Amino acid sequence: MFVAGTHSYARPATTDQQISNHAINYLLPGSGRAFRSGQMQQQLCCSPARLCAQTASLRSIVPTEHVHICTLVMKQHTPEKQIVRFAFTHKTASMFAFRILKQLARNKRYCLYSRNNSPQNAHLVQPAYEGKSNILKRLLGKDRILLLGPEREYEMDEWLRQRFLEGKVANICQIRHPLDMMVSQYFSHGWIHPDTNFTDEKTRMRRRLQAGECSVFDYMKLEMNDESHFTGSYIIKKFDGLLEQGKRANTTILKYEDMYFTYGYWADRLNDALPKPLRNRNLLERLAPDFGEPAKRLASRFYDDPLEYVSEYRIGQQNHVRSAKPGDHVNFLSGDQIDMLMEVLCENPIIRQFYGNKSEKAPAGGDRSSPAV
Repeated sequence: MFVAGTHSYARPATTDQQISNHAINYLLPGSGRAFRSGQMQQQLCCSPARLCAQTASLRSIVPTEHVHICTLVMKQHTPEKQIVRFAFTHKTASMFAFRILKQLARNKRYCLYSRNNSPQNAHLVQPAYEGKSNILKRLLGKDRILLLGPEREYEMDEWLRQRFLEGKVANICQIRHPLDMMVSQYFSHGWIHPDTNFTDEKTRMRRRLQAGECSVFDYMKLEMNDESHFTGSYIIKKFDGLLEQGKRANTTILKYEDMYFTYGYWADRLNDALPKPLRNRNLLERLAPDFGEPAKRLASRFYDDPLEYVSEYRIGQQNHVRSAKPGDHVNFLSGDQIDMLMEVLCENPIIRQFYGNKSEKAPAGGDRSSPAV
């Protein structure tokens, strides 16, 4: 009598093919025929012949009865786990990244660990990576790839950093021109973001902005000195998180500007950075953001007083829309101010590498408006 878990078979398994089939039938009842016809091959990540061949190596320790064949087969066929991490910090289209992750997770039935989930579960990625999964999920590879993100900081905690250094993390990061990030942050801090969870310091800064007591330029200087109190880390520290990561092959750095102006190229790079089971170029094309009608929220002139811009476009919590077009900072900063800020920002090697040239106006062409980013 052949026994596999709670299933028993009238005849002993004496050949490699029989052992393989018994394991398949135990783990996926009734699917042996489908597997042999090739329908299960993609899920199992191996062919029947390969499974049979690897099972042969177990024959010396496989009795013809009372054998827990599932455990033995799974030791041969459990692939290593991998974490796919999206790090799209504030103001780099993080909610668009969340849309992509949700669709990838849904299509493959993988788990998504995200602070955007309700309830948020990003903190569970470590126990999920280290824990034992049920045998069926292990065979099908459903917990082989863990999706994480979008993370709002590039820097990793020590546990994730160690997995990254071991090559177990596909690290996909999006950056954006730091001056555009800070312009967007200025209006989010002052008007757009709900103040439900604002700290006292963050609330005081909002009042200053709304009263016209702090210009965009002055706000940026505060942000660069870690004194704006908007997020957990200030602008330069955010980019510091990429200094180590950017040197390693398992990091891909995407640019917000490419996403806006050359989405096809951007999507190709993102798709290539994903593990093969996740790659889906058609999905990325279907998810391409619609930035709306031309020039809807583009600052059409230079605004020395940002309150004029707020009034003209009725910026606020009920109007959560701003221009998504790169180069927006030239409408709120003079050339001298841009040069002064970039001189400091470019002390960071990542910013200098990607944005070290003198800022110029965005390339000609219609604007594409989107929800504020």
